[in-house]
Amino acid sequence: MALAAASCAILASAPAQYLGRQQDDLLYLIGAQSLLEGRFRLLTVPGTPPLYMIGPGFPALLAPIALAARENWWVYQAFCALALAAAPWLIWYWLKRRLPGPEATLVAALFALSPLVLSQAGTVMSEGPFLLAALGLLVSSEKKRENAASALLLFATQVRTAAVCLIPGAISRALQKRRWKQAAITCAPTLVGMILWSLWSRAAAGSSQQKVEELGAAYAGGVDRLPAVIYENAIYYLGSWGQSFLPTAWSNLAPLAGLALAVAALKGALKIWRKDNWEPALWILASTALLHLAWPWQYERYLIMPLPLLLWCLAEGLGRNARPVLAALLCVQIAFQSRPWLLHDHAWNEPELARTYDWMRRSTGPSDIVSSVMYVRDGFLSARPALPLPPSADSVSLYGTLKSRKVRFVLWQDGLELGLSLDATSVVRAQLGRVDAALGDATMFRLVHEEPAEHARVYELL
Repeated sequence: MALAAASCAILASAPAQYLGRQQDDLLYLIGAQSLLEGRFRLLTVPGTPPLYMIGPGFPALLAPIALAARENWWVYQAFCALALAAAPWLIWYWLKRRLPGPEATLVAALFALSPLVLSQAGTVMSEGPFLLAALGLLVSSEKKRENAASALLLFATQVRTAAVCLIPGAISRALQKRRWKQAAITCAPTLVGMILWSLWSRAAAGSSQQKVEELGAAYAGGVDRLPAVIYENAIYYLGSWGQSFLPTAWSNLAPLAGLALAVAALKGALKIWRKDNWEPALWILASTALLHLAWPWQYERYLIMPLPLLLWCLAEGLGRNARPVLAALLCVQIAFQSRPWLLHDHAWNEPELARTYDWMRRSTGPSDIVSSVMYVRDGFLSARPALPLPPSADSVSLYGTLKSRKVRFVLWQDGLELGLSLDATSVVRAQLGRVDAALGDATMFRLVHEEPAEHARVYELL
């Protein structure tokens, strides 16, 4: 009954975000529809460039839905909501041999009613399939089904690049028993798949693989930025977890609350480690933590996959107090953070640039090309062809590049959230600052519309 209620909570929160808010959701939809045409291209962008910025796994999973649903977007959202709603059952199934029944159910419920999860309910993102693949891999490892674990690892890494953090867990038992050949066989399909995708995406982009380029740009100032990135990411993720159990007004205490939870979880992890230092879930949790502490982008959704593992460690760390503490955490989580998502009383129901998009649809022609930073999202929601806003040193180079691409309008949004660690000093933010300054050149760009409440402006090229 409790598990059914947990799944229903996820379904009730869907769709938690308007379609296009994260932009990647549109890329997945476009990728799925493109695969039906026998190609992998960005169909909504003039020139239909190769879609090298996302992996093919999730679009391939969505392709059968695209065949039936076409542009009925709610069908895709329903599929993703159902995938995430299945997670509490699989979490409970995996935990029932590790925790007493009530504690396993409480962990599954805490996961399902977490704002981190509810805020992604029904979004066309890969979190649900990625989590199910990770849990399936853990179950397969426990049941010694190496072929299943190998297949799930391949699937997960094609769905999400971050799934490389599953590799240590997939081979930990083989390493424990010094079965080197089995470890190699488990990883081989994944490594081949990643190499093939990397070669294709690099050739399609005409440069290095995009993730490598992003990492290089983020650390352009040197690896001496790494400690600062780790520190900021740690504060961010501790705060995100801690805020799940606090009133919004107490957000300044969120990192401390997250730290308290993390200390208890670490105590539990050490307890598990002493019993079995080859436990696959611990290896996955450790590699996930290392990856996202060093990765110079930060999003709350990155916590969804490791959240069940963290909650398991937390339960172990609480020991005999696990049941009452987990129950109390569930109550305060529902009271302070779950309700807005369950009642759809939040700001993500509607696009933050709704009035700007409405003006674009009314005041520009269907063939007028728009350029913006979030060009896939902005083009989709304004129903106009769109191109990325190129980095430029000055107004002359920006104007020349846009003119050569037949762009007529530029949509600019101040304070755009990009999820960058060390945002203020990042290379990307500096580039955007130069573009913003270039748009102020009235000899080349004319301000034709402004929405101060949305922090948005539209410029026309003269």
